[in-house]
Amino acid sequence: MKKIILITMLMSAVFAQSDCNENNWRDYYNSDGKDMSDCDLTGANLSGRTLEYANLEGANLTNADLGRATVEGANLEGANLTRAYLGRANLTGANLMRANLTDANLTDANLTGANLRRANLESTTLTDANLTR
Repeated sequence: MKKIILITMLMSAVFAQSDCNENNWRDYYNSDGKDMSDCDLTGANLSGRTLEYANLEGANLTNADLGRATVEGANLEGANLTRAYLGRANLTGANLMRANLTDANLTDANLTGANLRRANLESTTLTDANLTR
């Protein structure tokens, strides 16, 4: 019986992340590890929000507004940022490895020290973005 309860608890923890969305993302951000991995934030308005050191690995941020957001040190590995707006966002030290930034707008964004290895930057707007290593 104890094994069944333990397995049920572990499975709940694994599947709970898929419940992260625009309405409850703050609960996940405020949890231990700021774990927002696989969060569905499609079209979310996160303009000016603080997401420092958030784990957004594999998150869906398609069409999301992250203008002026602080995403410093965040893990966005494999995240989908297609058509996302990140104008004037602070992405200092962010991990964007394998992220999809197709048609994203990063005008005036701070990408100092960001990891963009294998990121898809097709049609990405990087006007006046700071790309200093």
